Amino acid sequence: MKNNKNFILLAVSAILLNGCATLQKEDAYISSANPKTLTVNKPDEAAEAPLPVYELLLAELSLRRGDNQAAVDNYLQVLDKVNSSEISERAIKIAAHVNDLDSALEAAIKWQEAEPDNFKAFQVAGTLYFRKGNLDKSFEAFNQSIVIRGVKNRLGFISVMSILSREKKPEGVLFVAKRLADHYPENAYAQFMFASLAAKLNKPKESIDYLDKALKIENVVDAHGLKAKQLLKLGRRSEASESLALAVENNPENSDLRMTYARLLIDVKQYSKARAEFTKLLALSPNDASLLYTLGLLSLESNLLDDAERYLTKLLKTRHRRNESVYYLGRINEGKKDLKQAITFYQQVNGGDFEFDAQIRAVKLLAKMGELEKAISGLDKLKLTRSNHATLARIYLTEAAIYRSKGDFAKAMLVYDEAILRVPNNSDLLYARAITAEKVGRLDILEQDLLVILKSEPKNAQALNALGFSLLSDDTRLDDAYIYIKKALELSPNEPAIIDSMGWVEFKRGNFSQSELLLRKAYSIMKDGEIAAHLGEILWVQGKRVEAKQLLHSALKNVTGKKYVKEVMERLIP
Repeated sequence: MKNNKNFILLAVSAILLNGCATLQKEDAYISSANPKTLTVNKPDEAAEAPLPVYELLLAELSLRRGDNQAAVDNYLQVLDKVNSSEISERAIKIAAHVNDLDSALEAAIKWQEAEPDNFKAFQVAGTLYFRKGNLDKSFEAFNQSIVIRGVKNRLGFISVMSILSREKKPEGVLFVAKRLADHYPENAYAQFMFASLAAKLNKPKESIDYLDKALKIENVVDAHGLKAKQLLKLGRRSEASESLALAVENNPENSDLRMTYARLLIDVKQYSKARAEFTKLLALSPNDASLLYTLGLLSLESNLLDDAERYLTKLLKTRHRRNESVYYLGRINEGKKDLKQAITFYQQVNGGDFEFDAQIRAVKLLAKMGELEKAISGLDKLKLTRSNHATLARIYLTEAAIYRSKGDFAKAMLVYDEAILRVPNNSDLLYARAITAEKVGRLDILEQDLLVILKSEPKNAQALNALGFSLLSDDTRLDDAYIYIKKALELSPNEPAIIDSMGWVEFKRGNFSQSELLLRKAYSIMKDGEIAAHLGEILWVQGKRVEAKQLLHSALKNVTGKKYVKEVMERLIP
């Protein structure tokens, strides 16, 4: 109930833009010392009604004592004797504060009587009728607020739309909005009002219907972008793009519309077209930091490194988004193989979301350049300054990966051991140590770590596959291997590495035909050296040696992981 009360108060307060002061403070226009500061409308110019000072004082005293309900009752007694918009507003706000909708509505009606040409009075009444569930009266009040402002004044519809958008009864919102839209079938903003609310309430089809009505009447610019979003919700991506493209073509000078179109193109991953639209926008605002940043990233995404570098270098000169600029300039130079310049940029990232990633990337590049001591020293410093477990895990994973890349698996194991002491039960660390344990002949650690992962993540397909594949080296555990790999395949049926494992376990179990089918499928999905080696071997043992040779020779030229192909060729082919 308390939340409901607060919501009503917020809704009413939003309309009463010139409403009364906070309840806890001394009233700005009613005081016991000078009650005549109130503005009171005169129902009869010839005979002015006396100001009901006593009731006003009682209301004020009740308010200051914290008896808000008594204050409301006394204000309503005042309104029985005089018409005052200020007292009406005062009573409405206090009544809303105590969740007394009936009294608030009574005061709103008296406000309408006091100021029949004040659209806010009717908006408040419309809101209160809505909250009470009287949707017909709500429609009438909101409609009158529109009439007062002028039916041709779009602000009348926009303000009612804003009010209804804050309400929490979707069916009621759509009922009132639709009645207003249907009441003004030739008014574009009446149609747009309903369409916007329908969109907010996840009714894309209804929204599109009324957006089309609005656009037939008038070129409501905001309607184009909204329609595109609703089409996207319905999965009609090409229609959304075409709709906005046509709108931009018909409104070439409208930068906001072009911006909406450009962003949509990013959403639908049409990066080349998006880049063209953002380039046109940049021509109008050549130093716009947001446009430079967006074009830089779009160019980087399309691997247009020179263009990306040009945009981001210019962005850097604007002194906006400095950390993002130097980070992505580092990425660009890394892509260009200028590792030293990339490190220079990464080291300039100071704070922000990209700082840690920049530090890790710089360390990796140092190691790649042969500066192993500097790289490890940099990681040691990071270990001292970082405490977040996920961050620490990445630091240790990076350090171990450096040693692995140098072939020093024993040192990598020591790094993993230290890491798991600091960050216990981290799946990434356990998995990495398990895979490395195989390299140093510690299959016991491999199985132990993978089982720890599976205890907390029984549906971890990667761990299931790794454990199953590792057991294939022990012919006595082929059944265990099959069980683990089968579970992994059920979880990830299209993962080529897992299909390869299942193909290989079938080979080990003597099911050559099934093995060949699986390995062919895996290789069709991913041209990988290890899969090629497995497929070549199963073809060879089945007597399909010409095909096996052709496959292996082709793989030797075209796939990654060539060492697996070389090993099987040396073993099988004389």
